[in-house]
Amino acid sequence: MNRFRTLPLLAAITASAACARLPGVSSTGASIPVGVALSTNRVDHVVAVGGNAEGAQGTTVGFAVSVAPRPWIELSGRSASGRLTSENARANRDIAEVEAGLSFLVLPWLAATVGAQARRYTGALASQRWLALRTGAEARLDLANGARGVIRASVLPKVTVDGLASPSLAYGGGTGIELSRKRLFASLLYSVDRFDFPASVEGKRVEQLSTLMLQAGWRFGR
Repeated sequence: MNRFRTLPLLAAITASAACARLPGVSSTGASIPVGVALSTNRVDHVVAVGGNAEGAQGTTVGFAVSVAPRPWIELSGRSASGRLTSENARANRDIAEVEAGLSFLVLPWLAATVGAQARRYTGALASQRWLALRTGAEARLDLANGARGVIRASVLPKVTVDGLASPSLAYGGGTGIELSRKRLFASLLYSVDRFDFPASVEGKRVEQLSTLMLQAGWRFGR
């Protein structure tokens, strides 16, 4: 099976299973917490080759689901799509991405994270598929009145890109704030991923994708 199709399928299965458990009860009699959310995202994609940079910006909309079968572990899935536009009309492109992740607490305020993601850029002339594995850590700092600060850092040890050699270095980070009021939750998160590719005859290639995400959702279960 095509690997790009496999990740969306896994995310869909995860989301379907989570939704199927919304009214359900675990074997111990306690319902499993499930969160569903919608997001709007401001995306900035910059490609620099040999010192010449070209950027494209746009807004995507997305859907996310999370399931916490235990207080110290959480499964999550996310998808988003939209349109990025550039000053050079030929560089305009659609973006679609899907991600599945697992986080587990190693300390009350620190979680280890692993995940996989797929992304596709589709332009007038061609499309390009990205597949990546991600591992990292997330600090969760309790603030006042149900707010929580979040700081993330990650590396992407395996990245494949259609038509390009794999990046020699790929890493990311992010920060933001999350709010919770009973079953309602919302967050404002900024994240950035950077990909450094091996030098070629065209020069050094660097790509950066930054996202400002505003998300709101509802939590079911206990």
